Order: sequence, then structure tokens, then C-alpha cells
Amino acid sequence: FAIIVAKNLFGGLGHNFMNPALAGRCFLLISFSGIVANYAVDGYSSATPLAQMASGQAVNVTQMLIGNTSGVIGNSAIALFIGGMVLWAMGGITFEIPAAIIVSFTAFVALFGGQGFNPTFLLAHLAGGGVIMAAFFMATDYVTTPITTKGKWIFGIGCGILTFVIREFASMPEGCSFSILLMNLLTPYIDKFTMTKPLGAKPIKQKEEA
Repeated sequence: FAIIVAKNLFGGLGHNFMNPALAGRCFLLISFSGIVANYAVDGYSSATPLAQMASGQAVNVTQMLIGNTSGVIGNSAIALFIGGMVLWAMGGITFEIPAAIIVSFTAFVALFGGQGFNPTFLLAHLAGGGVIMAAFFMATDYVTTPITTKGKWIFGIGCGILTFVIREFASMPEGCSFSILLMNLLTPYIDKFTMTKPLGAKPIKQKEEA
């Protein structure tokens, strides 16, 4: 689905209208949700931290930060943050989208999450799920994100708000993938309205050949 539908049907590499990896993941989540969301390994199964928080249970934030919890593999918030900062320091990404996602998501959790500016609660939401992964590694895809600085801020804020809305009001505990895909669809319009328009410049007329 990611390669054929999201990428090749729209012109191949560099022409896809949404992140192919996320498109494939969401396709699987919608089509085979029971299998994809099953985190049982060798008979061991437990609720993910986000599912526990959604049901009102307490979570261990320290274990979430180092990734020693059930759920997707490699979900250590500390390791992901360090990797994202290395990527930014090397010039692989710019800071606007990650900063906008993290700040807007944290602000909405604090304002509408029900526990105010509780540091443990806010950190649990940031460390749980895919917010850090999305902010640094998925939402910064060159092809499917705005090219203007203002557009990147708008894109990131939209991703952060939608992630919170899906977590808080939808039936699923996580919403990063869907929020990024929704903002991918708005990228052309964001670019259109944030692109700098030259004013006062006269069009250059080509000289007619003698």
C-alpha cells in the first residue's frame, strides 16, 4: 500500500502526497487493527502506557522514558530525543516542526488534559506513544511538509493539536500517525498561503529575435 498507492500512483519518489510509511501503517491499523495492536510476545501481554492512562491507571514515567514498557519496539523517549537532536545538529532537519509539535501538544494536554500543569502527567504523555518519534523522524519528511518557515510552524502546531484531540476524544489511545497524514493533505494549501509573494517587481520581457 505504501509503495504502490501512496508513492508510485502519484509519480514515485518525491511526488507522494503523504508520508508512505505512515500511510502503510494507518492502512494496517484500519484494516487489521486486532492483529496490529496485539503486543503479546511469548504469552506475555499487558496494556500499553497510553491505554493505561486512558483507563485512569497509574504509569511508571521512568520506565517509559527508557523504553522498558509494553508497546511498539524501541520506544525510549530519551534515546529518540537524543537521536532527534543529533539529526538536527547535523542539519538533517530544522527545529520548527519538532518544536511546534512538542510545545503545542504539551500545551493542549496541560490546558485540556484534566490535570493541569502536572509535570509527571505531561511527561507521561510526551514519553508515551509516538510523539517524540513523530516530531523528529516522521513529521519532518521533506516531500510531505511545507517548505516555508511559517508553514512549518503551522504544520507542527496542527500535528500537535490533532494528536491531542485524537488521544482525548477518539476510541484509540494514540493519534500521531493520523494527525501527520491529515496535515500532509493540507501541506499544499499551507505552502500556498505562506509563500512570499514579490511586490512591485515588473515581469521581465524577453527580447524578440530580430
